[in-house]
Amino acid sequence: MSYWWLTKLTCSILLIASIIISAFTSWLPDINTSDSLAGRILVLVGGAIFLSHYWLIKRDNKRLEEMEYLVTQTALFKRIRHPMYFGEMFMMLGYVLIAAHSLTLLIFVLGILALVMQAKVEDKQVADKFPQPYAQWTKTTKLILPYVY
Repeated sequence: MSYWWLTKLTCSILLIASIIISAFTSWLPDINTSDSLAGRILVLVGGAIFLSHYWLIKRDNKRLEEMEYLVTQTALFKRIRHPMYFGEMFMMLGYVLIAAHSLTLLIFVLGILALVMQAKVEDKQVADKFPQPYAQWTKTTKLILPYVY
């Protein structure tokens, strides 16, 4: 596990914990624990994106660490190289909308930075394992955000 992967995981856990803790205590007195419908929708959509793409990879490659071939033309993989991280970004943003606070916003920014850095680490690993298909794939896809980045 890389430093960036652990950082993004920690940020996600902290964001979830902030929602749970703030629902029962006033540890952050100025936290806005709104019943944000938009936040809940983002969490659900992000979770669906994450799980569906995890399933696509797992279905075709029994062990993610030992991928037999590069999945490039299925679902969001046609547009971005890291759709699971795209889903995680949605979930993190949803958590921030549910538990709005300057601290959760800071954790969100750190989490997004960690997602991007981890995606770059994984891109390097995939490029080393599948040099030719990866080079072709990068010509038609973005890292995490479709059509943007």
